[in-house]
Amino acid sequence: MRCVAILLLVAAGDALAPPRGVVAVVHRRAPAADALAPSRGIAVVHRRALAPLMVVDRTFRRAEDILYGVEVPAREIVNVLGRFKTHKEWNDIGLAKLLDDPKWDAMTNTEMMSAPEYASLQANVARTPQRRRMLTKMGQAQRFLLVDNVPSLAFTSKAMAASVGLTVRELNDEPPTERALMIVFDAMSVSKSGIVEKVAADKRRASWESDDGSFDSDAFASDLSAGRLNILAFAAAFPVYIWHICRYGVYEYMA
Repeated sequence: MRCVAILLLVAAGDALAPPRGVVAVVHRRAPAADALAPSRGIAVVHRRALAPLMVVDRTFRRAEDILYGVEVPAREIVNVLGRFKTHKEWNDIGLAKLLDDPKWDAMTNTEMMSAPEYASLQANVARTPQRRRMLTKMGQAQRFLLVDNVPSLAFTSKAMAASVGLTVRELNDEPPTERALMIVFDAMSVSKSGIVEKVAADKRRASWESDDGSFDSDAFASDLSAGRLNILAFAAAFPVYIWHICRYGVYEYMA
């Protein structure tokens, strides 16, 4: 139970922290002031406003990396978000077009592609026409399509680029990293799931953009924190899962 409590506190992260940009600073009275004070040596707490954490300085990690994990800078997250606004831009292109082809119903598998290609496709159930058809009916978008297709899209958001001190051209020339793509989908699905409801995906993507079009890093971090809590809530229902997290770390157990 102690381990579960620790994990919940860690996952809560920023939600349990004091307001961003404010810190409690303890000062001790000067000797002269102490002489006039009712009680010598009383510590006085002052709250001092600090400059807000710059977006460019922030880092993010996978939702499943509850205790630790590889962090990526905000510029890598922005480099993903600046390439699309809705799921349709990445969930309906590339391999999705082939999986949606109605010829799958009238032709044999090897008539659509070579036997080795189809065998490779079948090795990953997420990339089969049967699963694609089912998820389309359910209104779900798939993680692998975001990871596969977003890098082929152009970076177009000037405001997003400015959030991290870069230009559209600079980020367009910088290929998105796979880890950043995975982190974005984690925040989008608020979990480590391979699917996400299309309506929810578009709503969250919109929430990560401020009124001026810049990157709202607080909103993005909040969805990642919610994803960690969801993972822990699931894990809490399975004691063996919690035991593995405490002993080996969530990354190794889920790899």
